[in-house]
Amino acid sequence: MTGYDPATYWSDVARRARERGQGKDVAGDDSPYYRYKRHLFLKRFLSTIPVEGQRVLEVGCGPGGNLRELALRKPSRLVGCDVAPGMVELARDAIDHLGAEVLLTDGSSLPFSDLEFDLSLTVTVLMHNSANRVAKLASELARVTTSSIFIIEDTVTTQTSDEFGVGEYGQVYPRTTSAFADFLLPHGFELVRAERLRTRASQRANRLLLRLFERDGHKEGEPYSRVHWFAGQLALPFTRVIDRLMASPEDELTMMHFTRRQRPRG
Repeated sequence: MTGYDPATYWSDVARRARERGQGKDVAGDDSPYYRYKRHLFLKRFLSTIPVEGQRVLEVGCGPGGNLRELALRKPSRLVGCDVAPGMVELARDAIDHLGAEVLLTDGSSLPFSDLEFDLSLTVTVLMHNSANRVAKLASELARVTTSSIFIIEDTVTTQTSDEFGVGEYGQVYPRTTSAFADFLLPHGFELVRAERLRTRASQRANRLLLRLFERDGHKEGEPYSRVHWFAGQLALPFTRVIDRLMASPEDELTMMHFTRRQRPRG
């Protein structure tokens, strides 16, 4: 893949997810593994973020599934934004009548005033951005956020290069937890907690199934084959047990909680 353009790429993913019909909350990939992963994400990560009564911003809201979950917990204000028009359309459908707002952004600046939100979050968005773009987004997140930033990303144990390259799933840049911390520290936010999701065995099994049953290629957002679904459902009861027993290195989906070192005045 060359000429990766996030707005175009993720709008295409949104279109394929809409055509797929079911499972749009997992816009990119909908399989037994990814549904299991989302269930754990909602239970262990998203449900623990204290949004009640808070002004909350999600950057890169995708199809809006997270916004819908957060809206049910009664934040005082809830806003999502995304660079892809197709994702914005899906998100607006997902949060219809729930009182949240969804805006289109340019992918580098946020159209909000300083300290407009108490809490901001972003989920598997920064991994698709270069270091320069992440530095800008980190600056913008810090600028619009009063107290807490939650970054939820796939992390790696060792970072050999900032750029992994352009592949089947858009452009991906693997980073360590400390690398994400370095982006926010100059703006007054420091890492106070990092937690791994622990789906390592299930993730490896899903990758094997991809190689076995999607040999003709699989575009992000497309439905998986029936045999892949069947095999995935058979594997999960076993891999879920192994997930809980395996050590959790940094190569996992990780929730990082950052807080402002000194609350700004005003």
